[in-house]
Amino acid sequence: MSYSPYVYQADSGVDYQVYVPDDFATAIGMIPGTTQPGLPSQISPRYGSFNGSDGSSRQVVIQNQSLFATIIGSVYVVGGVTFTCVGAQGQIIPPYQSTPLNGAAMVQGPAGTPGSAGPPGPPGPPGPGGLASQLISTIYNTILLAADAVALLITGPTVAGSSNLFEIRRGSDSYLGFSVSSDSTSTTCYNLFVNNDLYTGATANFIQNVTFGARLYLQNAQSCLQFPLGANMTFGSGTLSGGTATISNTAVSPYSRAMVWNTDSAPASTAGILAASNFVSGTGFTVNSSNPSDTANFDYMLFWAA
Repeated sequence: MSYSPYVYQADSGVDYQVYVPDDFATAIGMIPGTTQPGLPSQISPRYGSFNGSDGSSRQVVIQNQSLFATIIGSVYVVGGVTFTCVGAQGQIIPPYQSTPLNGAAMVQGPAGTPGSAGPPGPPGPPGPGGLASQLISTIYNTILLAADAVALLITGPTVAGSSNLFEIRRGSDSYLGFSVSSDSTSTTCYNLFVNNDLYTGATANFIQNVTFGARLYLQNAQSCLQFPLGANMTFGSGTLSGGTATISNTAVSPYSRAMVWNTDSAPASTAGILAASNFVSGTGFTVNSSNPSDTANFDYMLFWAA
């Protein structure tokens, strides 16, 4: 037995949808449902009780008051069986505590085939006490949150490995992460990293500043600040010739400053006081000695003024 939505007109005149068997709905002329809302649970619909010529019985929802007024005694042929209406029950609000279609004076037929599932209802509101935004999905060690999330607490293993424990990404680019690794002495290291070199297409989209609102405290004896060393890095080296050296470094900006110091193990008598100047954005800067004969080797460290 198949079921479909059909129009049911309540006593108030409002049209609703009800799922009923197609055979009897067609026989009594019910109109297929379209966009009408489902029948509220507090309304028990009007119905007619039918006895079949084969000894079976059916209870049928009556779609409107005009048909209900004349339904008793009506005869319909459904599936080759002649059914006669022998009783009727009007619409009830609120519903019976017991099953409303189970008329005490009528013989109840066998259970029919369950109807098809109705359309899904609208989503409910977010529950209280959770994050400001709903958790969207969790896939292995990746957690995606809606844009207005205000807190994220992640716990995970503390064993050194090749994978990051968590990452914050823009697309496939890592912005912020936490990982566990081992150093050259097999000591477990906990690493918080910020990637400042993320680009998408022709437009630079990258983390440019990490701001600390308080002191940066290096707690342990082995704590240190580590800077990249090499060409176009914040930490580099050079050699004076005639008391001067030109350093090429594309990392230099108009706000750059530099610390410079002599690295010769035994400074020569010509060693002077070193100073950095003439910072040219994207090009480099100049290191001068107070002694024009200085040929010392030196290291430098770049800083940027706020």
